[in-house]
Amino acid sequence: MNGVVILAASNYSLYSVMVAEGLLAQGISVDRIVIKKLFNLKRLWSEVKLGPFRFIRKVGNKLIFRKTKNRIRHEYSIGQNFLDGGFKATSLTELCSVAGIPVTYCDDFHSKEVLTDMRSSQPMLVAFTGGGIIRGPVLDVASEGVINCHMGILPAYRGMDCYVWAILNGDTEKIGLTTHFMDSGIDTGPIIERLHLSPERFTSISAVESALEASMPELMIRAISTAFTGKSNKEIQDASKGDQYYVPVASLRELAEYKLSENFRREDEK
Repeated sequence: MNGVVILAASNYSLYSVMVAEGLLAQGISVDRIVIKKLFNLKRLWSEVKLGPFRFIRKVGNKLIFRKTKNRIRHEYSIGQNFLDGGFKATSLTELCSVAGIPVTYCDDFHSKEVLTDMRSSQPMLVAFTGGGIIRGPVLDVASEGVINCHMGILPAYRGMDCYVWAILNGDTEKIGLTTHFMDSGIDTGPIIERLHLSPERFTSISAVESALEASMPELMIRAISTAFTGKSNKEIQDASKGDQYYVPVASLRELAEYKLSENFRREDEK
């Protein structure tokens, strides 16, 4: 009790597994893990609406190839970090069984049953590791709030596929991650920490995605740890300094791919 409740998009999320194991290794109690069921019509439809090719790529990366070594030049992956980091559990249910962590399966984080389970755990924090937008009732469960790791530099880039938009905008110095407390807006809560990635390292969008994902567990664990020690930074965002972005159409993603490869070629020629 008074530890962390983890919200996970899937039982097989390496990100969620690595965050949970990392917290336990630091002596931080994981009071419950809430896992979204993989297959329900509402969830499938919401994913497909964002783009069928995006959905197929996501299924492949998250489920089929989640622990394979990625061999793209200048890239490292969450699967490689998992293999190299000595993590033991291959799923959240396995980890929960070994560590004695209560687990809740659901279609919706906001259901009455899930909220009851989370409140009974009396967590200090909720760690959001994926599974869609969360709203008021979940945001109010933990005494200190909900922490998220956003794949973009806040406040400049809120929303979806922020790294693609940063490339399109010629803003490659703003490719990175931001840990923050969640509020009722989209990526508008107080900032804890930013991590910038060097754009000259990348030859493709998939390399950027992989590197960002690989960095998320460590950054998330650090954010939660600092919150527990009371040393967490809470930088209030100025919404006027950024915009909310959405999933780009295929042609824009292709343009970003071209711009990124040209940037890498210029850096390589120096």
